[in-house]
Amino acid sequence: MNKKKALLALLLAFSMNTGIAYADGENAAEVSNYKAEEVTGPKAVEDGEKVTATYNGATEEKANKAEPKDTEEKKANLTEENVAERIQGADRFETAAKVQNKFFKDADEAVLASSEVFVDAISASNITDGEKPILYTQDAKLNEKTAKQIKESNIKKVQIIGGTKRISKEVEETLKKSGIEVERIDGANRYEVNAKLAAHKKNPDTLIFASGEDYADGLSSVGLANKTNAPILLVQSDKVPTPIRDYLNSIDKSKII
Repeated sequence: MNKKKALLALLLAFSMNTGIAYADGENAAEVSNYKAEEVTGPKAVEDGEKVTATYNGATEEKANKAEPKDTEEKKANLTEENVAERIQGADRFETAAKVQNKFFKDADEAVLASSEVFVDAISASNITDGEKPILYTQDAKLNEKTAKQIKESNIKKVQIIGGTKRISKEVEETLKKSGIEVERIDGANRYEVNAKLAAHKKNPDTLIFASGEDYADGLSSVGLANKTNAPILLVQSDKVPTPIRDYLNSIDKSKII
């Protein structure tokens, strides 16, 4: 390589590391027998086996080989029918309404839980049996989106989870004035509410225990609970609360496997 070609090679290498382009008429194409071509986004230099490309000043080399046939086939098979479906709304109220429309459109009962705490919604799974939607409201008043969803989906009965300190009497009265039958399931604390809802599961042969102090494991266990017809029992990190212990004493534990 003569001095001019060596200089051009150095300049080209420098430009690929800094993002600065250099050219020298026809001689730019003579550098080390590489052929330069423009690709979408960055510029690349190709030698048949490798592609050296500049991405925002950084140089990357990769094998210039066709993707395996099975990879191409997998891409071709990604259709609307076999990819994950996302159900979403602008907020938790709208998302819950869309879940109802998708999976519980024929249900005439719904469960109403606080949007401000997690435990009652987890406990509510003990009475839904995967057949009733769980909707959310603010504690002080009935959420407007939820009220609209209940009206438009012809819900006839709503079960409110928690006492009036959690979901106010005003929410209950608003529903009743709309002609909705209301049942409130409450207790002195989250564990008593949970135990009352767990009693809905008759003669269980499986029990699921989850933290009543954090939401993640409780939420993860809802699918398993519905599949096994098992109640989710909320406990503290270092002890079983009295309401849960009383529930355990009330069931036939010989069936627990």
